[in-house]
Amino acid sequence: MELSDFANVQQKEKNALVFERRKYQYQQYISDLNGVDIKALENNPEKIIKAIRVWLHTSSARKTITSTQLIIREYVEFTK
Repeated sequence: MELSDFANVQQKEKNALVFERRKYQYQQYISDLNGVDIKALENNPEKIIKAIRVWLHTSSARKTITSTQLIIREYVEFTK
């Protein structure tokens, strides 16, 4: 039996985005995420921004989301 077997409808509809520094690192410290497609983004801000943007695009009901390139440019400017 899995934890999800005990979840109610509202809990099963929850959506999450999980990142890790190195692929499969999470297996060392947590089993509750078993079955979740975790992305290894190597602590790279551009990869992280792109992954979050794609997740927001596919998980939200919004019709438009700012382009990855614009978000990256604004991030670079912000970090200066």
